[in-house]
Amino acid sequence: MLSKILLTGGGGFIGSHLAEELLTQGEEVTIADVDISRNVSHIQCEKILADVRDRQTLAQCLRQKDVVIHLAAVSRVEWGQQHPLDCVQTNVLGTLNVLDAIKSSGLHPLFVLVSSREVYGEPGVQLVTEAHGKNPISIYGSSKLAAESLTRTYGQHFEIPFVIVRLSNTYGSRRDLPGRVIPRFMQAALSASPLIVNGGEQCLDFVYIKDVVRGFTTLVRSFLNGNKAPLGQDLHFVSGKGTKVMELARLIKDICKSESKIDTSDLRPFDVQNFVGDPSKTYKLLGIRFTVSLRDGLLRYLGEVRA
Repeated sequence: MLSKILLTGGGGFIGSHLAEELLTQGEEVTIADVDISRNVSHIQCEKILADVRDRQTLAQCLRQKDVVIHLAAVSRVEWGQQHPLDCVQTNVLGTLNVLDAIKSSGLHPLFVLVSSREVYGEPGVQLVTEAHGKNPISIYGSSKLAAESLTRTYGQHFEIPFVIVRLSNTYGSRRDLPGRVIPRFMQAALSASPLIVNGGEQCLDFVYIKDVVRGFTTLVRSFLNGNKAPLGQDLHFVSGKGTKVMELARLIKDICKSESKIDTSDLRPFDVQNFVGDPSKTYKLLGIRFTVSLRDGLLRYLGEVRA
């Protein structure tokens, strides 16, 4: 049976790719976003110009939905530091608005909160499980942790089935924001400009976009097929493998066959230095692994950029 799925923030990098895949699988998709032109003008589905900070528009978006995947957010750590009020209003109050609109609708769709590794801050361990303590070091991370708390509270008190998904560094598409680390390095390498590395010794977990999309579609299908095991859980969509940012810069130079120099600048105080996530809980509950290697994902991304 056709399922109705709402993607808040569906006009973004991840949301647009997810919308395409869900439509391919035969689902009925609604995209709600403040920008429904840049990434999704070619996608044939219902699109609603909506800001999650404006509760008045949410009732229309939520009509008879089976699943709500909440991607809408101020989505970069740097932006949260520069504009903390906007970050909190969007990531915290926006989440509250969506949850409260679901409560008021009387419906019980699956609510998937898309959260972030930033909730952990500096975890201080080699492989981070979902149960690890949360101590964010940025405005963005704090806003995501608050959104997680609201999701749990609403879910428990108002019978809203929910899953919290924490992403690490997703990459692999021209729709990504140009200021993020992989698009920035790739563009610099292709234009023979210096690759500017903030710090360089940070070790992070990079996940290819199609793996992330497969995670979400598997979660949706699992719920629609009656699997209740993931409900109320927090899950990592991570590779479980760490790469130092300096190694990433060298790898991008190599695959681009670039003569660019690599320059370093100071590590920013709001940047997490080490995060590698444990994917075992996601594999246990959803039966999936994220298998595209960083090199293969970067080669696919390079092919898209050059196309």
